[in-house]
Amino acid sequence: MKYLISVSIGPVQGFIAAARRTADLEAGSSLLCEAASLVSRTLDNLGGRLIFPPDPEHTSSNKILAQIDTDPRSVARQLDESLHKWLEGEWSRLERGLTPAMLSLLDRDLARSQIQQFLEYYAAWYPLTDDYQESRRNVEMLLAGRKALRDFKPPTSTAGRPKSSLDPSRDCVLKTGRDLKVPAAFQEAPFWLKPRETLDALSLLKRFRNRRGVPSTAEMAVRAILPRIEAGDPQIIRNIKSLAERFPKVIDLGDLFFWERLEEECAESPDIHEVKDLVKKALKVADCEAVPSYYAVLRGDGDHIGRIISAQTSLESHQHLSRVLAGAADTAKQVVLSFNGFPIYSRGDDIFCLLPVNTAIECAKSIKETYEALLEPFDPGASISMGLAICHYLEPLQSSIDMAGECLNKAKELRDSICLGYYPRGGGATELCLRWERAGDIQEWIMAFRQGLSRGIPYEISRLALEWKGIQSGTHTTLADLLQSEVDRIVQKKRSTVRPKVPEWVKDGKSLETLGNLATMARAMSQFPEASVINT
Repeated sequence: MKYLISVSIGPVQGFIAAARRTADLEAGSSLLCEAASLVSRTLDNLGGRLIFPPDPEHTSSNKILAQIDTDPRSVARQLDESLHKWLEGEWSRLERGLTPAMLSLLDRDLARSQIQQFLEYYAAWYPLTDDYQESRRNVEMLLAGRKALRDFKPPTSTAGRPKSSLDPSRDCVLKTGRDLKVPAAFQEAPFWLKPRETLDALSLLKRFRNRRGVPSTAEMAVRAILPRIEAGDPQIIRNIKSLAERFPKVIDLGDLFFWERLEEECAESPDIHEVKDLVKKALKVADCEAVPSYYAVLRGDGDHIGRIISAQTSLESHQHLSRVLAGAADTAKQVVLSFNGFPIYSRGDDIFCLLPVNTAIECAKSIKETYEALLEPFDPGASISMGLAICHYLEPLQSSIDMAGECLNKAKELRDSICLGYYPRGGGATELCLRWERAGDIQEWIMAFRQGLSRGIPYEISRLALEWKGIQSGTHTTLADLLQSEVDRIVQKKRSTVRPKVPEWVKDGKSLETLGNLATMARAMSQFPEASVINT
């Protein structure tokens, strides 16, 4: 008898987002991708027919759907055992990389307990009948019911024991002593923990899997000007990268651009003086007064993807959709890289990446266009919503990710939209939600500010919005025209040679407030030079 088996692996977003470094993000994402790939390969080896993903090589989602011809209970049990055995093997590999002295500083029993309890594995199956839609709907309903049971035990927690700084629900597995200071051995390679960075087993595993080459938030901010430096004098970049490799700690090119933060720790290093000179030369080549200190976190999610999946009437059509979504994920990664960004994960309709501020909107737009073009044969109305958070590189990484998530949630309320958030240090946040067809308006205003538009205009527009608050234009065209004229007057009053077009959707006090946020956002983003693209 044939069955549909649906498998879900967790936790996902919370586990990935539990990070202090961008390398932690990448390590968490790759760990879960490997887990999903293992399930796909095991199903494939057992003679299963993969539907979502279409094959083991394209597994990036935590959800797997397949057709099997054998006992589903046995298959589900084998998948569970394979997953836990694999994760325990990853931890054993970490332990083998430790010296005897480091092993003695590790609470191995607690660590293995955390590893064994970590994975949330769910499986459900249903007979595959001639009505594929009905069978798929039933198996997904059963899986949802299974997940609702949530029979996983909470992490073991001991009173008085320090908690993990990345996941406070779990205890620290390092023996810290009364001063709660991380043992010196773990403050060196490959973990590079801070003195007070107490970690649980899973976070420690992330850190062990950190690979070089993952850009820091500092580098993501600096990438806004790297193309200019590369075009003007590429040797400067090569010299700075070479210096980064010589410093006795985990730093990258971006960290050296903010050399003031390293000066105290590396004051005696002769390299610090060379770094200062190189950064000054780099800024001169880039024609910038200061190093950019903000970067963007982009999170996107397809709209109504469940509806598109439910519309597939056969296993073959669902499998075809799965291949298209896998292609969309691969393409999105390449798009992010082409805009000097760094993809954390991309799985069909779900994208999470880091970008320089001056390429972020164009990158988001390009991903949207690619996604909709690929999905158009399945649903002409296919769309994707995105949240884009512009944050300071020193902002805690988890906070920046949460801000991008909040922006995405607001965009999803509108659908087919982008929500931008600008979160300055020491100032009030600005958020702007726009339908995609209006996204071009902010790009026009960004260009206007770069060309000399008065930087006081956002204040004037926001003040006017307060004065008009509570006034309802309704269907009175004359009132809307009057409002347009008043905004035009503000622009002209500033005696600016550049006068951006006032969007036609500005018709009442609420939309005027949106324009004020748009102008504020555009002014902030205009501080970054016009983008050009290089391979970083």
